[in-house]
Amino acid sequence: IEAGQDALNFASEMQRVIADSLEIAEGTGFWTGAGDSSNQPYGVVTALDANTNVEVAVTTNDTFTIADVYKLHEALPARFRRNATWAADVQVWNKIRRFGEGTTGSNSAFWADLGSGQPPLLLGRPIVEASSMESFDATGTENILVFGDFSRYVIADRVGTTVELIPHLFDVTNN
Repeated sequence: IEAGQDALNFASEMQRVIADSLEIAEGTGFWTGAGDSSNQPYGVVTALDANTNVEVAVTTNDTFTIADVYKLHEALPARFRRNATWAADVQVWNKIRRFGEGTTGSNSAFWADLGSGQPPLLLGRPIVEASSMESFDATGTENILVFGDFSRYVIADRVGTTVELIPHLFDVTNN
């Protein structure tokens, strides 16, 4: 009763907080989840990392350059490229955006119109921010960028959350 009196929108606020937590947990699970008995789904990055045949190594160890973006783009077979999407952490997107800084020629226009924020396309394909993916560290072994066709990656999920405030406890033994 007191929560309802103190916060008139208590139920809707709890619903928002729970939905936000679910979105964060699912985002982590769907990109980097360990699968198996971890109570997480088997994430995209985890699945790709398990198959080294689909990984593309950077051109120069411990260095990520514009050449690596093109290398990954070219490694995906053409039949998957037409529906492909890029995914990476924001730190990786910002690194890619900086490839053209201080240069002239083709590198200077790598991504056009950076002033309006993160452009929605890279090499003609959409991008998404996957904040649970790795960014950069000193080891040079990170899986920092994914490019692929996710049209058959299906997530079955219950939609909606309901929060109900029960104003009185029915039994103090088990609450």
